[in-house]
Amino acid sequence: MLKYSLLLIIAVIAFPDSPEDSTSYEILAPGSFHGSEASSRVNGEIWSGVFETGSGYELRLAEMIVEDAIDPYLDRGEERTARLIYAADAVIDPYYDWEYQTDRWSSDDADRLMFFLRPADSVFFKGPLYPVMVDSPDIPPDTTIELGDSGLSLVATNEGLYLFDGSTSQRLSDVYPNSHGEAVSVVWVGDLDGDGKLDLVLDDQPHYAYWVFFRLFLSSEAEPGELVKEVAVFEAAGC
Repeated sequence: MLKYSLLLIIAVIAFPDSPEDSTSYEILAPGSFHGSEASSRVNGEIWSGVFETGSGYELRLAEMIVEDAIDPYLDRGEERTARLIYAADAVIDPYYDWEYQTDRWSSDDADRLMFFLRPADSVFFKGPLYPVMVDSPDIPPDTTIELGDSGLSLVATNEGLYLFDGSTSQRLSDVYPNSHGEAVSVVWVGDLDGDGKLDLVLDDQPHYAYWVFFRLFLSSEAEPGELVKEVAVFEAAGC
């Protein structure tokens, strides 16, 4: 019964606008997911990974590890239908398959995998990264965030979250003034595609059932009149 209730919840959610189906980009969070959310992921795939290291941040090739895991919402008995996904060179605690709120991808002597990107041989810049913002709190209306010395800012109003450069304003997402678990926050703002301009990853959760809803925006793919373009989405439900 829980399984069908979850499907019903997901079906009625109003999703943010999705990127065009023709895009070749993908973004993926590390963690434990329902099998249906990660059924196409294969152990040993090579993606790009954005890592937090002891000296800063780095984008490098990463081998994806995919393991069977216990799904506490759907599994019974000896079932292990969830998929635990992480990088070969990042630490993860195998005893807590679903403890996604614990930062299991970092330790004092290991790098933290923030997210995977694909295709690995595409525009994504390899080497040190210098973000202007990482892992922000939830963004409420009536908030303005200056993005370093780029001339860009994030402006949140009751009508949405906007990227603004002083002349062009581009709406990126909803905001949630009366939140019941819905929230939008910044995962990453920094150059990922090597064009010298800022790219963004938002965690835009439109419903309390989600624990991650990553949306990737690249400056190099922006259309005329835009600052960035959404090219990939990854969403996962927690319950």
